[in-house]
Amino acid sequence: MKDAAGEPIFNPGCAIFVCNRWDLVPEDAREIAVERVCSAVSRSWQIDSSKHIFTLSAKMAWQHSQTGCMTHDYRRLVRGIKGLIPVSLQRRMERLHRWGTHLTQRTIDSAQQYIHAASLTRDELEARYKVQEGRLSILENTSKEFLFYLQGDLQEGYKTITDSLSKYLSSDLVCARVTSWTNAEAPYGPDWNCLEGRIKNAICKRIMDAINSWETETKQFETLKKQLFKKFTEKFQLIKSELSMIENMFDRSLGTDSRENGNVATYMPLQDITGYAINKMPTTELSLGEKIAFGLLSPVIVPLGALAFLFVGPKKIEEHLILKQYEQNKCEFLRERSFEVLKIMAKHDVTKSYVDAQLQEARDHLQLMRESIPQLISSTRNYMQTIKKDQRSKEKLIATYAPVVKQFTTVNHALEDFAIRHLFLYFNETDVEADISPSEGHTSYQGNWTEVFPAIFKSSKDQPCKITVKRYKGTAKSKQVREEIVEMRKLKQQKIGFVPTVLGTYIDPTTELPALIMTPRLTSLRVLSSDKGTTTVHRGQLVHYLLKEPIAYLIQLADALAYLHQNDLVCLDLSMDTVMITTGNDRIVTLVNISEPVTMTPPDPNSPIGSMVCLPFSVLDGTKPYDADANIYALGLMMWEIWHNELVYKIHRDLSVKVFSAGISQGTFPLEFETGKMKPALEAYWEKTMRACLSGEIAIKDWKDQLSLIQKMLNRNESTV
Repeated sequence: MKDAAGEPIFNPGCAIFVCNRWDLVPEDAREIAVERVCSAVSRSWQIDSSKHIFTLSAKMAWQHSQTGCMTHDYRRLVRGIKGLIPVSLQRRMERLHRWGTHLTQRTIDSAQQYIHAASLTRDELEARYKVQEGRLSILENTSKEFLFYLQGDLQEGYKTITDSLSKYLSSDLVCARVTSWTNAEAPYGPDWNCLEGRIKNAICKRIMDAINSWETETKQFETLKKQLFKKFTEKFQLIKSELSMIENMFDRSLGTDSRENGNVATYMPLQDITGYAINKMPTTELSLGEKIAFGLLSPVIVPLGALAFLFVGPKKIEEHLILKQYEQNKCEFLRERSFEVLKIMAKHDVTKSYVDAQLQEARDHLQLMRESIPQLISSTRNYMQTIKKDQRSKEKLIATYAPVVKQFTTVNHALEDFAIRHLFLYFNETDVEADISPSEGHTSYQGNWTEVFPAIFKSSKDQPCKITVKRYKGTAKSKQVREEIVEMRKLKQQKIGFVPTVLGTYIDPTTELPALIMTPRLTSLRVLSSDKGTTTVHRGQLVHYLLKEPIAYLIQLADALAYLHQNDLVCLDLSMDTVMITTGNDRIVTLVNISEPVTMTPPDPNSPIGSMVCLPFSVLDGTKPYDADANIYALGLMMWEIWHNELVYKIHRDLSVKVFSAGISQGTFPLEFETGKMKPALEAYWEKTMRACLSGEIAIKDWKDQLSLIQKMLNRNESTV
């Protein structure tokens, strides 16, 4: 069932299933019974059924309650109901949050277009409108082509499933399964009217079981529905993306848009259609994405009424004669009736009607797309005409819409903060802790304010997910944590490659701060390079092994940091340990400590400096914020460690913060550069780059160029190493 907006009224993720007469099930059969119930629930809904099913004896629970105590099973059920409440509220808040975010962002975008249009002359506005109108005409034709191909995919799916199911129902195996009866299986009834209904139900159930077995084995309905969902969603998102680009053309130069006459499908960005992304997909005014999701992923259900009309009833003869015939040979009577029903069901036209009924929602949603896409295009055209015809002056438009942008941006930030505090911290709201197991023999990568370690997240019984967990230390502030999560989510929405995906959070009991569950699996730059010094090689070769691979990662890092600094962000807590690399074949630098520049609370002057040696003394004493200069300083120390293949300030890490800071500021702890490892030109340039970083004389954009030159020099010397 769905409400007026097309949302499902019943959400299986917020449901529990109770087997309340468990005392009647023999103990030796309970394990099999639970498996069957789990299988039946999982077959109907895409959830981890093991966490939603409860078994108990209602009779025993009532008897114990009379004495003032609860049975173990009943207590578990109560905990499940208690855990269901926050989950249900959570999902409702998510819907309201998505709606609020969409409304505010749409308002901001509309107001900004008026402001951008105000800066154009009347001729420029007219030219821009003509280009928009041309793009809309192309989009109308493209959308018709999309719908035509989607209709073809749907019809092809109909035909494939119909042929396969009809052939299956005509097989000897199904015939034997449906038409073989024993006296113990034969229905009974006091009169023919009652018996006829029971016979119909019994035959229909056998055919239902046969079709369910076929679907369990082949998964044709499930596969087709998922394929259709992906195609429908992709095409609809393409249309939405193009409409958004057309609407935003007022703030782009015509000369910069080289894709004006291109094919929509060749350049428009697609959303990540993963299971997680589907659940988090933003709603539109029509909620089409969610309607498609809930419609096409609904279970395959064979209603009794769908097959009852196929039952070939007996001819109009006396009921007592029919009953007599049935009693004389029940098995033969049932065999004949079930064979007739199965024979009719296996006919191609009848099977096609059944398949049509099962895929009715897919056809409905395709029709919804046919109706809604022209409406969206028309709405965009009217919106553009409204802006074009607006006769207000530039000053009046800015005075009207600039405050709107400012106010709704504030609201949008408040919604993001609300989401971080109330929507993303839900793993431990129920009685069950987040099922996270650190990997065996894992290495914890320690930073100043966080530690990162690989783990296994058992998101479902069959598919554990390899993840990275980021745990905040007590020195981190909750406000800083929330801001960092917001920044990471914003960057990920922009498809920034050096930012990991935050799957969720849970409250870490040691810090009482949210620990982040992230993907992909990461390792540190230090771990990646640590085994290169163990190879028995000549002295010159050792430097080659140490430098060759890390240089490529440092260039990646320079690119990532340059982007952050351009957007007034920094990678908080930068060192060889905290620069993370993906562990797959395509190793990519990934940053997990993204934050706005903040002034850190100075550490206790008498505490050990430890890993805070990577911080400039001006950050340690609180006189400067953690900014781009602090990142560049840390990069210099990282290059120093790579060159020497050892920890920087190794013998100074037990000193107090006060003594270490004083030594750095007074120059009493100079870093000595070891010469003679490589050709003089490379050594000199490498040292120059490190010292420029440590002194703050080098910018990130220049740092990448200098590293690229070092890589070229290293490649030229490769044959001599």
